[in-house]
Amino acid sequence: MRKPISTFVLIFLLTSVSEAQITSGDLIGQVNTLSYAVPFLTIAEAAESGSFGDIGEVDPNRKRSGLFGNPGLLMQDTSKLSVSLSYTPWIRELIPNVNLFAVGASYRLSDRSRIGMNLLYFSLGNITYTNVPSGSSGQFHPYECSPSFSYSYGKPGEWSFGARVKYIYSNLTGGQLVGGMISPAGQSGAVDLGLIKEFGSDNHVKHQVGLSIENIGSKISYQKNSYKSFIPTSLGVGYLFKYQLDSFSSFGFAYEARKMLLPTPPIYYSDSVGIDGDPVIQYGYSSDVSVPMGMVRSFYDAPGGIIEELNEIEHSF
Repeated sequence: MRKPISTFVLIFLLTSVSEAQITSGDLIGQVNTLSYAVPFLTIAEAAESGSFGDIGEVDPNRKRSGLFGNPGLLMQDTSKLSVSLSYTPWIRELIPNVNLFAVGASYRLSDRSRIGMNLLYFSLGNITYTNVPSGSSGQFHPYECSPSFSYSYGKPGEWSFGARVKYIYSNLTGGQLVGGMISPAGQSGAVDLGLIKEFGSDNHVKHQVGLSIENIGSKISYQKNSYKSFIPTSLGVGYLFKYQLDSFSSFGFAYEARKMLLPTPPIYYSDSVGIDGDPVIQYGYSSDVSVPMGMVRSFYDAPGGIIEELNEIEHSF
């Protein structure tokens, strides 16, 4: 199978994203990265989300953010029924027909509980493939999607917690042969957990703190018996200060810190091979571990030590 080089670049960028940080420069002068699959799960679902710095732990002005961000926020919506629909063209100046669609709805079951459902659909444009031996060719439309179901319990304006279960489906090749092997769609399941605490001195001032762990789930693979990639499991903490000027306007400050709960790749000795045939680690730990172990090690496995661990934290204001 042969594909245009632009297609390979697109697939690489959008399905195996790396978060780079200056890590072991003092050791060997290189930049280390965190790699994961299905990065569409980390894209802000709407322009409104991006306008608030992609902050999803607390609620600067979006009562529907519990559908896609911290699931604990779902209960903070006091309406009976909410519906959300958004469409975002993605990197359209580089490659056309790459779009993110998001649709969701939530319903208040009682004064203390609320449910929600949503769907993320990420279209990756078109691929023209050619089967070299037979000379046949065709078009394929790669896409990724994730339906989910959320539940939140709490007291609006005070506190709430929530949970979300999701199914992840990533169809990048349509089952075509890649490297002589059939490449089925990647599939995974994941869970999001979140907490919200809100307090204020009067009706004009509001403080809100939020905490969530998102995308706790199994690894994903695109070929049988091949390497499996982590999905973007992350830990987020947020704070919001908001002052209500009147019924139409307010101002405030919001901050969020987010860390990927993924193992940091180690630094290997150059041109080294161990007894088992694998490269020998010079700094750090092996990243070929289970999901729970990867989450735990993500706090101390960076080859560059505490400085590198701090550089892996993303800050949003």
